Amino acid sequence: MKLHTLQNDAARTVEEVAALIHYHPESVRRAIRQGRIHALPFGSGWRIPAPEVARILTTGLPFSTTPAERLITPAV
Repeated sequence: MKLHTLQNDAARTVEEVAALIHYHPESVRRAIRQGRIHALPFGSGWRIPAPEVARILTTGLPFSTTPAERLITPAV
């Protein structure tokens, strides 16, 4: 998926973003709960705005510096 097409979309689900960056959806949810990813509540889940998705694709998933967070690895 091209970066410029993401900027035209309103928002992505946690699962879509996780697939784009090759991480487990729970890692993305954890980053949302910790405030490291901006997301909007939508029904029983979250929607991640296109500018935030673009930022994540450009800079990577922002991780904490705590030892527990360093254990998270990308899904293969």
